Amino acid sequence: MSGGDGSAARDDGRRARAGPRHGGPTILERRYRLVPHAVTSARRALASLADELPDPVLDDLRLLVSELVGNSVRHARVGPDASLCVRVEVADRSVRVEVTDPGPGFEAPGGDRPAVGASGWGLRLVDRIADRWGVDPGPPSRVWLEIDLARRSSGAGRSSVG
Repeated sequence: MSGGDGSAARDDGRRARAGPRHGGPTILERRYRLVPHAVTSARRALASLADELPDPVLDDLRLLVSELVGNSVRHARVGPDASLCVRVEVADRSVRVEVTDPGPGFEAPGGDRPAVGASGWGLRLVDRIADRWGVDPGPPSRVWLEIDLARRSSGAGRSSVG
C-alpha cells in the first residue's frame, strides 16, 4: 500500500481478517513512514472497518487515529526513514488502537489545559472520547486507546463527534 505521494504508507502484509461477526477479532495493522501524509493514509485505512463498526465509532476512530499519528510525526524525533505502526483490533465489546513509533516516548500530560491557541489538544481529545487510554514509554513509544462498543451502540457513549 502506498500513500497518495507514494512515500507515506507501506502495507506490512497484515490485513483486516475475520471480525467479531465471524468469531474472532478484526485486526488492521499498517506501517507508515513518519511523514505528514501518514495521517491521511492511516485515517483512510480505517475505511476497511466500516462493516464492523457503527458510523459514530468509526468517526471517532478517524479523529483519534489522526491525532495520534500526527503526534508521532511531530514528536518522535527520529531519522527520516523511521516508521510508525497503527494497529486496530475490533473485538465483540471494544475497539483497541495502538500507535507505536521508535521515539523516546513521553509522559501523559497532567490536568492543566494548554493555553488558548497552543498545541497539545490532541491527547485531550483522546481523553475525552476514548473510554480508556495510556502511554507505554519508549523507545519504542506506544499510545493506546480503547472504545467500548456497547455504550456507543446504545447512544450512551462519550463521542464528541456529531
